[in-house]
Amino acid sequence: MNVATQDQTATTTYTAARGCTAQAVYPVTINDDHTTAETLAWLGEQFGGQRVQTLPNPGMGSEDFSFVLNEVPGTFVMLATTPPDIDADTTEFSHSPRVYFDDAVLGDQTAALANLAWPKLASDADPE
Repeated sequence: MNVATQDQTATTTYTAARGCTAQAVYPVTINDDHTTAETLAWLGEQFGGQRVQTLPNPGMGSEDFSFVLNEVPGTFVMLATTPPDIDADTTEFSHSPRVYFDDAVLGDQTAALANLAWPKLASDADPE
């Protein structure tokens, strides 16, 4: 059973146990292993290993990024914005009205995204 089938089965089972029905509309987000390894290495080099983590229990959320990763190899990256005086394990998520953002990281985030995109854009432009 592939991941997408497992996701639909889990959705159907979970909702049926509660007397409801549901249909998963987002495919599962599946990162490309090679791209993920390159991304983690580059982010670690640029920002220090203490600022780069792999989530022990990643979640899919409802990101439409899964549609992109079905078409091209890539990796889903979350860039934290939790202020240093707030416990990142208990803070609200980005779509909560109670979330707090640390604007001091915006420059790093911009640099990270631009520099991760640049090699891909350059390789796609190379006619060879």
